[in-house]
Amino acid sequence: MKFTTVFAVAALALAEQAVATIITGTSTFTSGNLKGTTYDVAWIKGEDACQWTFLANGGDNPCGKKFTLSNGYTYYLTDCGDASFALHNGDGSYNHLAVYNPNYEKDDCVNNNGQYKVVKTWEF
Repeated sequence: MKFTTVFAVAALALAEQAVATIITGTSTFTSGNLKGTTYDVAWIKGEDACQWTFLANGGDNPCGKKFTLSNGYTYYLTDCGDASFALHNGDGSYNHLAVYNPNYEKDDCVNNNGQYKVVKTWEF
């Protein structure tokens, strides 16, 4: 009975973890009052890239800065510019090594600051 209870609790804990592919890339304004401004951004694969989460200003290092995505989970990047570039969960646990995969661009995003395009760079 004790084994069954422990197994059930462990299974429930695993079920509560979010399984999602995290995408990072850039968002660059092509018109409006922020024209030319670039941000490092993140979103969940399969969701609207136009609804990205801010990581850092373009040119700034996004590593070590915690961010929370639409799934409610917090993450941060480590080892930017290094072969061990990775995503970690907000609690410090390892999530996934970065995979360079720039095969996505969306250029019809618009908000009250202007039109912008989102380009995927990394997948975790």
